[in-house]
Amino acid sequence: VPSQDSREIVVLVNYDNRNAAQDFVVPVADRNVKLTLRPWMSGALVGDSKTGIQAVESSADVFENDELLIGSNLHSMAISFGLDALRTTQRMLILPMGEGMIRVPHAGKWHRPVVLGGQVTGGRWKRDEQFVPAETSGVLALPINASRSLSMLILCESGTESDAIHQIETWVNAPWELD
Repeated sequence: VPSQDSREIVVLVNYDNRNAAQDFVVPVADRNVKLTLRPWMSGALVGDSKTGIQAVESSADVFENDELLIGSNLHSMAISFGLDALRTTQRMLILPMGEGMIRVPHAGKWHRPVVLGGQVTGGRWKRDEQFVPAETSGVLALPINASRSLSMLILCESGTESDAIHQIETWVNAPWELD
């Protein structure tokens, strides 16, 4: 898919309805990215050769050059704020589309991570909950129950919540104003 800047955008659709899920290895932004798609599901990758992968949509774990980028046992999207790579950003939007668990590696990049759960209504962020994700062996765990499924989750550093909320509202209301 064409981009207005140096980023590469790849969109995939799994039309195979005979298998439970299908793995794909896709070259994007000078990297090999492995993702899994369930039948009739779409997937996407956005990246740039300088910074790395900035957004993903997959039905399971996503690997960048054999390193876990986002762990998941459900269909979800993860989008870095700004133009940072998912592996280095301290602020990301996670969109879970089912129940299960999302795992975010490189937990050491946060000092006090926090997850804001909610949605944008009428152009304004409406917070439904806030929680601190559990961390084990350098990986943050975000349990996704029925109330979190199909919601918006902002993962950020504690103390930066208002900036993250402002950026989400800008994405929705005036995306042309983003840096």
